[in-house]
Amino acid sequence: LSRALSYFFKHEINGILEKRGYRVQIIYSGGDDLFLVGNWNDVIHAARDVRAALNDFTGNGVLTISAGIGMFDPKYPIARMADETGALEDAAKRHVGRDGKGKDAVALWTEGNVFGWDEFENGVCGKLLEIESAFRENDKGKAFVYKLVELLRNAEDPISIPRLAYLLARSFEDAGARGEEASRRFFEWATDEQERRSLVTALEWYVYATRERG
Repeated sequence: LSRALSYFFKHEINGILEKRGYRVQIIYSGGDDLFLVGNWNDVIHAARDVRAALNDFTGNGVLTISAGIGMFDPKYPIARMADETGALEDAAKRHVGRDGKGKDAVALWTEGNVFGWDEFENGVCGKLLEIESAFRENDKGKAFVYKLVELLRNAEDPISIPRLAYLLARSFEDAGARGEEASRRFFEWATDEQERRSLVTALEWYVYATRERG
């Protein structure tokens, strides 16, 4: 098993990354460890592809992969990046999902923001696609997204959810049936603790990508 892992991380990784043309650089790959630096968005998608490729390589899903993904200033020392993403990876390895299974998770940006891979794929990535679609047709700018995130993060405040409902209704009222559906979906996610956490992460991902595009 260890030899199979070592082979995968030594010989398969380059092909996985080159296939999509990701803007990443391998700093270390060996044993069962991989350390990448590069465009933050590409790093996230590269991690998803590496996990999928590992599942295909093993053919049974027995082997799991845990990841820590951080965001840093371009001039941030690589050694410190390694230390901090190592701490994120440790947080991912400590994760226990709702099914009682451990590891097989990704920590995104902070040690408190950990998702099992299935939750990340279906929750965060799925919501990101819906957010992009909704805002493509009804763009309200980054200030609107920041306000959504602020209200979601303070959901325990009794006034936050009513304010969120009002903000969503007003923001999508001119978008017809599709806007009404988007508003309803966002509100449903906002009122469920687990869905709300993945929604906040998806919105952060969206606004970081929007900021990068200018």
